[in-house]
Amino acid sequence: MNNSFKHLSILIAEDEPMTRELLEEALRDFFSFIYIAKDGCEGMSLIEKHRPDIVLSDINMPCLNGYEFVKMAKEQHFSPVFVFITANSDSDFMLDAIDINIDAYIVKPINIKTLMQKIKSLLDRKYQDTNPNQFLNEILSDREYKVFLDIAKGVSPNTIASTYGIKPQTVSTYRQ
Repeated sequence: MNNSFKHLSILIAEDEPMTRELLEEALRDFFSFIYIAKDGCEGMSLIEKHRPDIVLSDINMPCLNGYEFVKMAKEQHFSPVFVFITANSDSDFMLDAIDINIDAYIVKPINIKTLMQKIKSLLDRKYQDTNPNQFLNEILSDREYKVFLDIAKGVSPNTIASTYGIKPQTVSTYRQ
């Protein structure tokens, strides 16, 4: 499972520093691109800038709470997989999450293995009927495709070159 997520990006929006740090550390084994937000406003800024594939969000956060954050992102037509991670198991919170079409609701403490299985399941379901990579996979090698994704995410050529052990000039060639 580790390598299947390396080309994807994830945003963690969590106001509790210890939880945020533990999640970031645990997810480094699975994702190359992790963006961290301390509240919903910072999360919105990062989602606009990086367009992550997956968003993990607490519900009770300053600035924008999780509901406001997800609603605003959806109104702006961002469509990552949205997962609430929260200490609140109250049914009213869950019903509100259903109302905004959250993809998953996970109650803390978080088991990383369970979280990753849930993310895999959500991604499989999201792309079940359509394979957006099919055309690109027919004309690009796996490495070329991963570089393409990194370029599209705005990752610098030097960072891409370092990640894949290639020269920055090769990244320029792939871009062309």
